Amino acid sequence: MQILSTLLLVLLIGALLCLVLDRWINPWIIRRQSARMIADVKAGKLPKCVDCSHSISFDSSGFTVTALKDPQQQSITTFWTMVQNVKAFKRDLWNVDCICLYFSTSAESGVETNEDMAGWGQFIDQLPQHLSGCKKTSAWIWDVSTPAFAKNLTEIFSRPASSEDIVKT
Repeated sequence: MQILSTLLLVLLIGALLCLVLDRWINPWIIRRQSARMIADVKAGKLPKCVDCSHSISFDSSGFTVTALKDPQQQSITTFWTMVQNVKAFKRDLWNVDCICLYFSTSAESGVETNEDMAGWGQFIDQLPQHLSGCKKTSAWIWDVSTPAFAKNLTEIFSRPASSEDIVKT
């Protein structure tokens, strides 16, 4: 009888600990981590890519997207002077979102980059230095990242029409 009451007491204490963990401790931890992540996103700090399939490198003349896992795939280079506009958006990957940038180089073509590429953080931070008039990361990242699972299309750069373009139309 005493073994049964001891077992019942252990089960009751275990159930009580599970309840405390589930109702108070886990939500507190999640709120704390979420608040840190939101503060980082608002400050323009994005998490680093751990398992990247592509990388982005850039310099004063343009940027290159390179496949890391498939050496046979050709790298794509885009010159800053070719970029007509840049749109930021989110791609819904079912259980997570992926923040992307689409660089339009003409009416029919462009290059898409995303946050899962190595070098993404430095790349988006440096865009205003290479594309005059491009919004800083802190000015657009929150609008694109919230609310979750919505596309949130946002133009962050548009090259002014040149005098040649105005004469043609």
